[in-house]
Amino acid sequence: MRQRRGGDGAASRGGGEMSDREKCLRLLTGFVRTGDIDKGATAAAMIVNYLTTLDTQRARAEALDDLRLTLAATFEQEGISGPAEERHVVVEDALDKARQAIADMG
Repeated sequence: MRQRRGGDGAASRGGGEMSDREKCLRLLTGFVRTGDIDKGATAAAMIVNYLTTLDTQRARAEALDDLRLTLAATFEQEGISGPAEERHVVVEDALDKARQAIADMG
């Protein structure tokens, strides 16, 4: 169960604003698809911001795992290949390493 202090809500509650999680996923998928380094850097900053809205190390590790699994499912369904697939592998590995580092801290 994730404990949140805030920041992840309006879109998933039916509002028009995109949640922090959705913003992270949009930026990460944009980076993987296009290779736009600005999207990658913005995604990294957005992920850090998103993680600060979660109260526990466990919730942060679970959030990173959720991002990784969601990206994997998205790109598996799309059947990406070539450079995009290579970027996807790098992003997945980075999310997994960050998740593991957070898990080890808590």
